Amino acid sequence: GPTDPQEKVVNDLDPGEWEFQCIVVDTKGNPSDPEVRPASVPFSNPNPVANMTVTVS
Repeated sequence: GPTDPQEKVVNDLDPGEWEFQCIVVDTKGNPSDPEVRPASVPFSNPNPVANMTVTVS
Protein backbone atom coordinates (compact mmCIF):
# COMPACT_ATOMS: atom_id res chain seq x y z
CA GLY A 1 0.00 0.00 0.00
CA PRO A 2 1.00 3.64 -0.16
CA THR A 3 3.36 5.12 2.39
CA ASP A 4 3.02 8.40 4.17
CA PRO A 5 4.58 11.20 2.11
CA GLN A 6 8.31 11.49 2.64
CA GLU A 7 9.64 15.02 2.61
CA LYS A 8 13.14 16.27 1.88
CA VAL A 9 14.02 19.92 2.38
CA VAL A 10 17.11 21.44 0.76
CA ASN A 11 18.39 24.75 2.14
CA ASP A 12 20.67 27.53 0.88
CA LEU A 13 20.29 26.96 -2.85
CA ASP A 14 21.59 29.49 -5.33
CA PRO A 15 18.83 31.24 -7.30
CA GLY A 16 17.97 29.70 -10.65
CA GLU A 17 16.47 26.57 -12.13
CA TRP A 18 17.10 23.22 -10.45
CA GLU A 19 16.16 19.62 -11.11
CA PHE A 20 15.76 17.15 -8.25
CA GLN A 21 16.02 13.41 -8.79
CA CYS A 22 14.24 11.04 -6.43
CA ILE A 23 14.81 7.29 -6.21
CA VAL A 24 12.64 5.15 -3.96
CA VAL A 25 13.99 1.89 -2.51
CA ASP A 26 11.56 -0.79 -1.42
CA THR A 27 11.92 -3.03 1.62
CA LYS A 28 13.84 -5.60 -0.45
CA GLY A 29 16.39 -3.00 -1.51
CA ASN A 30 15.12 -2.62 -5.09
CA PRO A 31 15.45 0.95 -6.38
CA SER A 32 12.76 2.56 -8.48
CA ASP A 33 13.34 4.40 -11.73
CA PRO A 34 14.40 7.97 -10.99
CA GLU A 35 11.71 10.61 -10.93
CA VAL A 36 12.93 14.07 -11.87
CA ARG A 37 11.09 17.20 -10.78
CA PRO A 38 11.99 20.76 -11.75
CA ALA A 39 12.15 23.52 -9.17
CA SER A 40 12.72 27.24 -9.48
CA VAL A 41 14.45 29.34 -6.84
CA PRO A 42 13.52 33.04 -7.11
CA PHE A 43 16.23 35.68 -7.02
CA SER A 44 14.13 37.69 -4.56
CA ASN A 45 14.43 35.00 -1.88
CA PRO A 46 17.56 35.59 0.25
CA ASN A 47 17.47 32.08 1.76
CA PRO A 48 15.95 29.78 -0.86
CA VAL A 49 14.42 26.49 0.20
CA ALA A 50 13.37 23.74 -2.19
CA ASN A 51 10.71 21.39 -0.91
CA MET A 52 9.89 18.13 -2.69
CA THR A 53 7.38 15.62 -1.37
CA VAL A 54 7.19 12.10 -2.80
CA THR A 55 4.31 9.71 -2.17
CA VAL A 56 4.91 6.02 -2.91
CA SER A 57 1.95 3.95 -3.98
